[in-house]
Amino acid sequence: MKISNSSAKVIYGDSRSVLPPLGCFADLIVTPPPYADARKRHYDSILPDEFSEWFVSFHHAFYNALKPHGSLVINIKDKVVGGTRNRYGGRQ
Repeated sequence: MKISNSSAKVIYGDSRSVLPPLGCFADLIVTPPPYADARKRHYDSILPDEFSEWFVSFHHAFYNALKPHGSLVINIKDKVVGGTRNRYGGRQ
């Protein structure tokens, strides 16, 4: 089996602005998206109930950065606030 030379690049920033100039280059995008209201005045100050709609604003950047057979892995964990679990799946 031949192993080709490959490289990995970590890109830090808002993917809506840092990915478009790079074009179709990625075999894999792995992201833990910014969690809604995790920190005040960060991540567009999104509330958990608005998270799904807000996160869709990233889809063009991801789609255009991936090669035709590329993959996107999104790691989303539940958030518990006041004893209620929010799964970021839209309005409950």
